[in-house]
Amino acid sequence: MSLFATRFTDYIFERDTGTTFTTGDGDVLPVIQFTPGTAQFYGAEAHVDFGLVHADPHHLDLELRSDYVHAELTDINEPVPLQPPLRASLGLKYQGRALWASLEGAWADKQDRFAAFDTETPGYTWVNAAVGYRLIAGRTVHDFILRGVNLTDKLAFNSVSRFREAVPLPGRDCEPQLSAGVLTR
Repeated sequence: MSLFATRFTDYIFERDTGTTFTTGDGDVLPVIQFTPGTAQFYGAEAHVDFGLVHADPHHLDLELRSDYVHAELTDINEPVPLQPPLRASLGLKYQGRALWASLEGAWADKQDRFAAFDTETPGYTWVNAAVGYRLIAGRTVHDFILRGVNLTDKLAFNSVSRFREAVPLPGRDCEPQLSAGVLTR
């Protein structure tokens, strides 16, 4: 677990001015001003693994993770723009001799602390999974992986993106991967 607190006297941040600019193509873009200010950040990160089964070659772990940041522009008593919400995840990870697998539930709270001209970002819960097989041939390691992200295809937005409404986080994504490497000793 780690805790942090930091104070900045000339923290430069993107302030939305509340005005827009229309491009020659007709796109309407917000006018952003880079502004210095006094800011204070504090928060925490935690990661805990619990060993559920350890009977060689089978290992099963429960993984808990969470993080939070509170960021305030102290000279004007406003939230720092584009900050992440409270997040947490719960996962199971299996590791065998060559086969491994993971299943994770990832949660992000709504972000309802936002700067002027910004909006609340809704929370979301995702389910992610992966399975892999490691093959060692001589000094070469081959990893075959099938990874699935956001398996429930939940619409979600990134609160730290200025363009989150136009570009949401990816929907369901399942992809195979192959990697190879050389063992060194």
